[in-house]
Amino acid sequence: MRTLSIFNQGTTTIEASPAQTLEQLWHGAEQLGIVEVDHAFCERDTYRARIRFYRKSGSMIWAEGKDQNIAFALAKAINEARDLGAGREP
Repeated sequence: MRTLSIFNQGTTTIEASPAQTLEQLWHGAEQLGIVEVDHAFCERDTYRARIRFYRKSGSMIWAEGKDQNIAFALAKAINEARDLGAGREP
């Protein structure tokens, strides 16, 4: 089974692994914002996970991850959301 790893200097990353359930990933994503997952219409074998969150200024930000495995798509969205600043502002 493959493992998703995204390494960014100075940030914590999420890895989707056999030990981490979809429920755990979903809970982590909900801590960052509003979570949506859909099955892409044009790419039938691809899941798209999106996390919507707001900056203190009121700006709405979308973070997105795509993969054939729903857990990997969600992990990619979590990593992008963190890179974009989700969870840092009160």
